[in-house]
Amino acid sequence: MTAAVYAGGAFLAMSLNGAWLLIFVKWFRPERWTLGKELIVMVYQFFCIGLTIWLINHLRGTLGPEDASFGKSFFLAIAIGILPYMIATFGRHNYLLRHHLKEVAAFNVQLKGLQAQKEEQVFAQPVSGYLTIPRLDQVIDVNDFLFAESKGNNLVIQVCLNNRLQQYTLRSTLNDFARANAHIDPLFRCHRSFIINLDKVLQVQGNAAGYQVLLHPDLAPVVVARSSVPAFKKLLAGSR
Repeated sequence: MTAAVYAGGAFLAMSLNGAWLLIFVKWFRPERWTLGKELIVMVYQFFCIGLTIWLINHLRGTLGPEDASFGKSFFLAIAIGILPYMIATFGRHNYLLRHHLKEVAAFNVQLKGLQAQKEEQVFAQPVSGYLTIPRLDQVIDVNDFLFAESKGNNLVIQVCLNNRLQQYTLRSTLNDFARANAHIDPLFRCHRSFIINLDKVLQVQGNAAGYQVLLHPDLAPVVVARSSVPAFKKLLAGSR
């Protein structure tokens, strides 16, 4: 009976999560999920369980003076619940990994189809033009551009010219770069810190955290933010 009381109380406390999911739909959307939100939810869940245990003990009068603090109930909730929580989290991440890998396979099939179409279009001309970068003396052709990355107060431009990687660093922001080159179709802001050239995507990769794109064999993959995934899917489907 005692175990049922505690389990029932913990279940009611945890069921409040369902209410938060309905009230704050946008905040809990999967594509907007972050590690910070994961930690907030974890602390909230253990807090609810600890509070439930503490209240039940007080109502039943089973707390001695040495066990009356909420801190001990909170610690007990963590000690009891951390293993089930880790198992549930591992299961969810394993599901996300399989889901992302399945979508990555579809992405790469689409990507190969687009590349094949470009090769068949003998008379098709590549995108012409140059990037607008006011503080950079070097002129960069759009077809040589791989990606731009925001690093602190600097903007890093990565290009591949005549099969050789070149990097330029200047004092600027990614927002300024995006505004100055908004008219160039292949450019896509896949993350708050990255703008990539979609025509240079060689492969899409994925893990439990999300997706990355490979733009050059000698460079690390670039992260695609969850909020950018829907637009990224449409672009890979050839709707741009």
